[in-house]
Amino acid sequence: MTFYEFFKDPLRPKSEAARNAMVQVARVPPVQYVALIDYQAQDPIGAIIRERATCTFNSLDGSDMPERTYWVKIDGEYNMAWTARQPNAAALLSRLRR
Repeated sequence: MTFYEFFKDPLRPKSEAARNAMVQVARVPPVQYVALIDYQAQDPIGAIIRERATCTFNSLDGSDMPERTYWVKIDGEYNMAWTARQPNAAALLSRLRR
């Protein structure tokens, strides 16, 4: 990935000075990592759910471990937004019991 693509991310610094500083300390060109995760879970009723998630993050130091989890995108959505819209397991179980 290019530095231009790396900085297209809306959460990246907007100022030219901040971007230049990040480029100066970069040891390698930016890298984008993508993980396809197939998983199986059981819903509250007991049905088996099979899904696939695509997790993506960009690295400026070449590391395959994100510095912060909020940079990770799950199915194209930032981690924080994705997490916020997930049902709370305790609340879901409470509603099912009523």
